[in-house]
Amino acid sequence: MLKLIKTFLFLGLLTFLSGPLLSQDEGSETSTGSVKEEKTAEAPTEDVSEKAPEGEVEGETSVASKDVGTPPVVSEDGNEVAEGRMPASVEGPSAEDILKRADEVRNPSESFFMKVKVTNKGEEEKPSQFNVSIKGNNRTLIKTLLPKRDRGRNLLMLDENMWVFIPNLKRSVRVGLSQKLTGQAANGDISRMRWSGDYTAKLLKETKKSWLLHLQAKKKGLTYEQLKVLISKKGFRPRQAHLMSVSGKLLKKIYYQGYKKLAGRLRPSQMNIVDAINDNKKSLIEIEEMEARDFQTALFNKRNLAE
Repeated sequence: MLKLIKTFLFLGLLTFLSGPLLSQDEGSETSTGSVKEEKTAEAPTEDVSEKAPEGEVEGETSVASKDVGTPPVVSEDGNEVAEGRMPASVEGPSAEDILKRADEVRNPSESFFMKVKVTNKGEEEKPSQFNVSIKGNNRTLIKTLLPKRDRGRNLLMLDENMWVFIPNLKRSVRVGLSQKLTGQAANGDISRMRWSGDYTAKLLKETKKSWLLHLQAKKKGLTYEQLKVLISKKGFRPRQAHLMSVSGKLLKKIYYQGYKKLAGRLRPSQMNIVDAINDNKKSLIEIEEMEARDFQTALFNKRNLAE
């Protein structure tokens, strides 16, 4: 009997001690699970779209150095990107718009007349002088006035084709827009005055004062295959242009200077052209007169070259 009572008491004591231990284990499992859930809920999420672009300098924006995940303001073809733009306060016109506005500064209208003088360095006493009639960007008639020995050596541009009349041969000869007219001035520097439409524009760099554009020819036969053009934000005024070959080799530099009122607004009256290899080889193109003038299409005919 005594042995039975001892056995009963032992089992009761074992039951009493084992109950709290199980409860503590369950409590600790529940507590651990709650902490894990709280940590997961409090973990911050990173918003990549709000990151500032890397490599941005105050007052200067490099289009090529945007942060990954942030769309650039300008796409590969020079057009503005529709989504993910920068704030409106820092947005600007597209590369194509800049180019069109710069053309409006250089040219008064679809049809206009210019009197142009070209002076080559070292030949100041023998400038060349031309009357230039332009209709759109694909018709130009250039009549040579000076020097006297070249009088009658007239040029006609139709699209990307060009002819020069040789007085002593009494016939027209095909020439290229990139061929020299005189000194460092090419035929196309005077006959083809617009960039927009001929070139695809891409914004390379923007500062507080200017835009730097890269222009790639859309068609064959243009005066230059590639250009880098610096355009001032003040009035969309062209300032400089680097003229390049197909391979990207720098051929010449042009400085647009002497802004004055021509045909109703401020325009560059001087184009200083400098050879890229020898900066002593220079030609200065001066626009002495410019006025909007309508021309009949019939004027731009090879028959008129001999007149």
